[in-house]
Amino acid sequence: MILNDLITDLSRLDLFSTNFIDDTTGILDASYIPRAVSSLNAALRNLYGRFPIQEKEITVQSRDWQSIYPLKPENAYTNKTQAEKYIVDTERYPFTGDILCITQVTNEIGEILPLNDANQYASVFTPDHQTLQLTHVGFNQAFFVTYRVVPVRLEYDASNSAASLAQEFLLPVALETAVRYFVASAFFDPMGGKGDTQKRQEYEALFQQECNNVENQGTLGQSEMDTNVKLMLRNFP
Repeated sequence: MILNDLITDLSRLDLFSTNFIDDTTGILDASYIPRAVSSLNAALRNLYGRFPIQEKEITVQSRDWQSIYPLKPENAYTNKTQAEKYIVDTERYPFTGDILCITQVTNEIGEILPLNDANQYASVFTPDHQTLQLTHVGFNQAFFVTYRVVPVRLEYDASNSAASLAQEFLLPVALETAVRYFVASAFFDPMGGKGDTQKRQEYEALFQQECNNVENQGTLGQSEMDTNVKLMLRNFP
């Protein structure tokens, strides 16, 4: 989706009768675009965490009895720093540290391991969004980690408005209405009065309802996935 398309839709559908709209152009006044962009960035982080919009996979090569594996770019084999290496990435798909949340871990024979389940003997854990904790781990085992990525952050430069409005961001068509509701809610300040508070709550409820509809109807389709070749243990660097 293009930022300018979102701004146009907001102007014509959600904010058209408000004082945020320029009387001459009928489009959101330029002074309010930074607010829309900030809200859009928040919306994308919310949706990218909730839905499999874009996912990647990395391979973690266990070290002798080591349990904790921070998943940072410097720990990848393609990274030229002197840090400890255990993330098996490739030049084609270098690991950049763009983890929003880890969603799945499989072992080298393809078994999906329980995630953050203390009642399961084979469970692995995520102490934070970019750390993998392995249990009962031996040396040189392969673990394939699937994660949802951090969305690209959009910026607005008033001195180069045309280029800023031409920015694209990855969003399935099924979620375009949801993101519009989320952004629209940011224009109704709870401190502005009872009417604004009610309007904000309405848009927040519409956002949640739209997300629930997408989940229940399964209209999102497949995520975009970047993956490394699942290297056999003997081929690890």
